[in-house]
Amino acid sequence: MTKKNKYSKISDFASIKNGKNNVSDSLSQGKYPFFDRSKNIKYSNEYLFDTKAIIIPGEGSEFFPRYFEGKFDLHQRCYAIYDIKDIDPKYLYYYILVNKSLLRKRAGGSTVSSLRMGDIANFPLLLPDLKKTKFNFKYLI
Repeated sequence: MTKKNKYSKISDFASIKNGKNNVSDSLSQGKYPFFDRSKNIKYSNEYLFDTKAIIIPGEGSEFFPRYFEGKFDLHQRCYAIYDIKDIDPKYLYYYILVNKSLLRKRAGGSTVSSLRMGDIANFPLLLPDLKKTKFNFKYLI
């Protein structure tokens, strides 16, 4: 008998935190990547995180997620999903990437679409059988 897939939410498996800095704090060259809503990576001489993380901009139109491992700085309107437990971080990244249209649907705002931490924390997460996840995941790399 096959186990059915089940839905959960991101906050059941990870911590979520926003950054502290503004774009004006970024540098054209620096020690660490500085992530904001832009597709272009900026830099900083300080880091806020030293971990594996999925980074999601909190403003914009695309909400394109990034996966990063190591030290990085983060814009105050971006979120890092980190300290991911009981699921593969790259599975979570690819799941969000494939389902990013759900982020756009959750976004509010009249001039600039924006996500709140709760939108990400409560993002529906489909968890297939772990054996299937490991098997399918190796084909994504």
